[in-house]
Amino acid sequence: MVPFDDMLESLWKARLNEIVKYTPIHNHLRSLVKVASIEAIVLGSLGSWNAANDTGFRNLGQVQNREAFSSSLIAGFRTPIT
Repeated sequence: MVPFDDMLESLWKARLNEIVKYTPIHNHLRSLVKVASIEAIVLGSLGSWNAANDTGFRNLGQVQNREAFSSSLIAGFRTPIT
Protein backbone atom coordinates (compact mmCIF):
# COMPACT_ATOMS: atom_id res chain seq x y z
CA MET A 1 0.00 0.00 0.00
CA VAL A 2 1.08 3.54 -0.74
CA PRO A 3 0.88 6.45 1.77
CA PHE A 4 -1.65 9.11 0.87
CA ASP A 5 0.65 12.07 0.28
CA ASP A 6 0.67 13.15 -3.35
CA MET A 7 -1.69 10.41 -4.48
CA LEU A 8 -1.09 10.02 -8.23
CA GLU A 9 2.65 10.59 -8.16
CA SER A 10 3.08 8.21 -5.21
CA LEU A 11 1.07 5.50 -6.97
CA TRP A 12 3.16 5.73 -10.14
CA LYS A 13 6.42 5.80 -8.17
CA ALA A 14 5.35 2.73 -6.19
CA ARG A 15 4.50 0.89 -9.40
CA LEU A 16 7.87 1.73 -10.94
CA ASN A 17 9.70 0.73 -7.74
CA GLU A 18 8.01 -2.69 -7.74
CA ILE A 19 8.88 -3.27 -11.39
CA VAL A 20 12.51 -2.30 -10.80
CA LYS A 21 12.63 -4.47 -7.66
CA TYR A 22 11.51 -7.60 -9.51
CA THR A 23 13.40 -7.03 -12.77
CA PRO A 24 16.34 -9.33 -11.80
CA ILE A 25 13.92 -12.19 -11.09
CA HIS A 26 12.10 -11.43 -14.33
CA ASN A 27 15.34 -11.60 -16.29
CA HIS A 28 16.29 -14.90 -14.65
CA LEU A 29 12.89 -16.43 -15.44
CA ARG A 30 13.12 -15.23 -19.03
CA SER A 31 16.46 -16.98 -19.37
CA LEU A 32 14.80 -20.23 -18.26
CA VAL A 33 11.37 -20.14 -19.87
CA LYS A 34 11.67 -17.33 -22.46
CA VAL A 35 8.30 -15.78 -21.53
CA ALA A 36 7.75 -13.89 -18.27
CA SER A 37 6.17 -10.61 -17.28
CA ILE A 38 6.06 -8.27 -14.31
CA GLU A 39 2.79 -6.71 -13.22
CA ALA A 40 2.62 -4.37 -10.24
CA ILE A 41 -0.81 -3.91 -8.67
CA VAL A 42 -0.66 -0.74 -6.54
CA LEU A 43 -3.35 0.40 -4.12
CA GLY A 44 -3.25 3.62 -2.11
CA SER A 45 -3.71 3.47 1.67
CA LEU A 46 -7.16 5.05 1.37
CA GLY A 47 -8.17 2.81 -1.53
CA SER A 48 -6.96 5.00 -4.40
CA TRP A 49 -6.41 3.05 -7.60
CA ASN A 50 -3.57 3.27 -10.12
CA ALA A 51 -5.05 3.14 -13.63
CA ALA A 52 -2.23 0.80 -14.66
CA ASN A 53 -3.75 -1.84 -12.34
CA ASP A 54 -6.49 -2.42 -14.92
CA THR A 55 -3.89 -3.16 -17.60
CA GLY A 56 -1.97 -5.36 -15.17
CA PHE A 57 -5.02 -7.47 -14.42
CA ARG A 58 -5.84 -7.78 -18.13
CA ASN A 59 -2.26 -8.86 -18.90
CA LEU A 60 -2.58 -11.54 -16.23
CA GLY A 61 -5.81 -12.75 -17.82
CA GLN A 62 -7.94 -11.51 -14.94
CA VAL A 63 -10.97 -9.28 -14.93
CA GLN A 64 -10.95 -7.57 -11.58
CA ASN A 65 -13.56 -5.40 -9.97
CA ARG A 66 -11.52 -2.62 -8.39
CA GLU A 67 -13.95 -2.02 -5.53
CA ALA A 68 -14.00 -5.71 -4.59
CA PHE A 69 -10.21 -5.96 -4.80
CA SER A 70 -9.67 -2.79 -2.74
CA SER A 71 -12.20 -3.81 -0.10
CA SER A 72 -10.82 -7.33 0.31
CA LEU A 73 -7.24 -6.08 0.52
CA ILE A 74 -8.06 -3.40 3.09
CA ALA A 75 -10.14 -5.89 5.08
CA GLY A 76 -7.13 -8.22 5.15
CA PHE A 77 -5.01 -5.50 6.77
CA ARG A 78 -7.66 -4.97 9.43
CA THR A 79 -7.81 -8.64 10.38
CA PRO A 80 -5.87 -9.24 13.59
CA ILE A 81 -3.10 -11.82 13.48
CA THR A 82 -3.56 -14.40 16.21
